[in-house]
Amino acid sequence: MDHRDVQNGSGGIQVKVKLAENLPGILTRKFTKKPSKKRVIIAAILIVVLIGTGVAVKKFVFPTKTVVATVVETTNLKKGTLVNSLSSSGTIYSAKVENVSSSVSCPIEKIYVEVGDKVKKGDLMASLDMTTVYTSFDKAQATLNSAKRDLDAKEKDYQINQLLFKDGGVTEKDLNTSLTAYENAKETYRNAETSYNDLKKQLSEGNLVAPIDGTVTQKDAEVGLKPPEGVAFVVEDTEDLYVTTKVKEFNIGSVKVGQDVLISTNVTGNKTYKGKVSWIAPKAVTSSSSSSSSSSSSSSSTNVEFEIKVKIEERDPLMKIGMNAFLQIILQSKDNVFSVPFDAVVSKNNQNSIYILDSSNKVVEVPVTTGIETATSMEISGDGLQEGMKVITKPSKVTVGQVISQNELSGTGSGTKAPGGTGSNGSGGSSSGGTRTSGGSGSSGGTGSGTRSSGGTGASGGSASSGGNSAAR
Repeated sequence: MDHRDVQNGSGGIQVKVKLAENLPGILTRKFTKKPSKKRVIIAAILIVVLIGTGVAVKKFVFPTKTVVATVVETTNLKKGTLVNSLSSSGTIYSAKVENVSSSVSCPIEKIYVEVGDKVKKGDLMASLDMTTVYTSFDKAQATLNSAKRDLDAKEKDYQINQLLFKDGGVTEKDLNTSLTAYENAKETYRNAETSYNDLKKQLSEGNLVAPIDGTVTQKDAEVGLKPPEGVAFVVEDTEDLYVTTKVKEFNIGSVKVGQDVLISTNVTGNKTYKGKVSWIAPKAVTSSSSSSSSSSSSSSSTNVEFEIKVKIEERDPLMKIGMNAFLQIILQSKDNVFSVPFDAVVSKNNQNSIYILDSSNKVVEVPVTTGIETATSMEISGDGLQEGMKVITKPSKVTVGQVISQNELSGTGSGTKAPGGTGSNGSGGSSSGGTRTSGGSGSSGGTGSGTRSSGGTGASGGSASSGGNSAAR
C-alpha cells in the first residue's frame, strides 16, 4: 500500500490516505455506487438546518444596526385669529313656557291644534262641552235674582222698623228680629253671588286659548275626556331659545356674562351659530362621585359646578327644544396675530424666543413676547418676526448656529409631524399632520426620501402605499 496526500479546497488541511494496491476494485465500487433515496433526503435536511443555524448565529452575533435620521420639523409663521375658548355641552330650552289648563270638569268637545302647530296669543286651542255648566249657571242666576229681591225687602223692613222704634211704634225685640232677617238676607245674597261668579268664570274657561305666541310642544287633551288636572297643552316660544350647561369651579372664574359663544349641534353639522352668556348661577351645584381600588378600598370626591345660560342669538330652524348643543365659550380672542405651537417657544433666563431657519438653513434665535394661549398654541410678538419665517417646532433637537441639511428637514406645514424611521426598502414611517420628508436606508434602492401627506411605506424608492410619492435619490 502506498500513501498519497490529499488537500482540501482551502489548502489548509492535509489528509494521508492509504490505498490498497491489491484491491483497486473496492474503492472504485465504493465511490461509484449510487446513494439511496433515504440518504439523499437526510442530507438535504441537514444542509437546510445548517444554513438556518448559520443565519441565526450571524444575526445574533452581528445584529444589523438601525440608523434613525434626525428630522427637524418646521412650520411657516403667519398671522391669523387666535381664540382661547372653553368647551362645554348642554340642552336647548325655551325661555318662555306656558301651561294651558282648565279648572272646568267638563269633557273636551273639540281640539283645534296638534303638537308642532304654531299659535298666536288668544288662539282657540280646544273647546269644552259646557252643557252642565250652562244649566248650573242659569240656576245660579235665578237664585241670585231671588236673593237680591229678598235682600231688598228685608233691608226695607229693617229701615221701617228703625223709624217706628224711635216713635215707640215697635218694640226693641221687633227691631232686632228685622235686623236678623236683613243680615241673613245679605248672607244668602253673597252666597248666591259667589256661586254665580264661579259659574260665570267656568263659562269663560270653556275655551282653552293660547297664552303666548309660540309652538304647541305638548298635548295631553283628548276629545270626550275631561282635561287633565295638570296640563292640557304646553306652548313654548321657539324663537327665544337658550342653552343651559354646567362649568366646573376651576373654570368659572374665566366665564363672564356677555361673552361670545359659538354653538353647534349634531343636526346642523360643522356650522356654528352665535350666542352670548346671559346668566351665571350665584350658587354651585355639588355632586359626589366614588371610586374603588383593587384593595377593596374606596374614596369619594365632590364635584363642584356652576350652571350657566347661553342665549342663542343666531339660530337655525333645525334647532329644536331639548336638542343637545355643543358650546365654545370665547374667553379670549385676538385677530391678526402670530402664533406658534407651545413646544416652539424656548424659555431661558426669563426670556422667551423661537428658533427659525434662515435662507441658508442655519438655526437663528429670535426673541419674542408671548400673549394669549389656547390648548395647543401661543401668541407671539416681536420686532424680529416676519410672515413666512420657518419656525422650528421642536427646538430641543437643534442648537443655535447649526446648519440643517436638506435631508434633515421635514418640510413646512401647520400640523404636528412625526419623524420618519428607517425602512428596509426606503420606507419612511408615517406622518400625523403636515408635510414631511423623511429618509430611510434602503437595501435595494439606495436612500429613499418621500413627501407624504398621510404617511405610508415606500418600496425601493417607488410609490407610497397610502398617500404621496416616494422618490429615490
